[in-house]
Amino acid sequence: MARLIHILILLLVIASCATQKKAGVELPLELKNRLFSTQASFELLNSFNDPLFAPLKKNKCINNWEEYVSALNKKLRGTQKNSERVLIWYELGNCYNYVGEYKKAIYFYDLVLSVEKQNDPMLSVITANIGLIYELKGLNILAKSYYEKSISHNGNNFLAKYLIALDHLRQGEFSLANPILEELTQKLPKSRAVFSTLGVSFSLSGSSSELKSKVFKFFNEKEEERVLFEIALKLFDGKQTKDDLEDLKDLELKFPVLNDYRNFLLNKFGS
Repeated sequence: MARLIHILILLLVIASCATQKKAGVELPLELKNRLFSTQASFELLNSFNDPLFAPLKKNKCINNWEEYVSALNKKLRGTQKNSERVLIWYELGNCYNYVGEYKKAIYFYDLVLSVEKQNDPMLSVITANIGLIYELKGLNILAKSYYEKSISHNGNNFLAKYLIALDHLRQGEFSLANPILEELTQKLPKSRAVFSTLGVSFSLSGSSSELKSKVFKFFNEKEEERVLFEIALKLFDGKQTKDDLEDLKDLELKFPVLNDYRNFLLNKFGS
């Protein structure tokens, strides 16, 4: 799950210590590598074609960071309108988020928050992104408070709700994670990521009947996720065969949360 959190911090933006030159902004090699990593992670999540990740859209920043940030800075110097400044600050915050320059990202986000009070979709994205930054710093309580602020601005920010559920799941708070994930299955009935995560939560909480009735119906018997959960049921019931662990190793699982769960099962039952 930590790996998924890392991917999402790079990508939740719907949109350095960069060096300034007269010709514009140029990224140092380290930040270029971070941008390449972001682009690769973006492509990975979009390859899933999952509605949970539908908000993760390409933009000019991720495709041409240096040119776009240079243009934003030039536009910022030339504008006298607060409304334009807010939009530029927002885009700059997103762009610096893409390259892992979180201090600069928060600086620009804070500028937006100090002025903008009405644009709830924008405020929802910003507060969710700040929450993810704090999550990476290990400040989970603070991160969760920002996720909740994000949802207060936009109740349809499903990624923010999903991140709260992931936090509960990571803490073993299944009674809190399960209702959020079940709500998301109603909002996103075609999301493999949501049903997969709900399956992990049901499995870890020992809710085998709910796993079968609410998650198995989403996957056919041959799909990797269904096989994973069926093996997990056998392992927890002590009914595994000698081939189950080998089958577990051979599964080609899409989502990091599933790979993390597979590794947990192998560590717990493989000795």
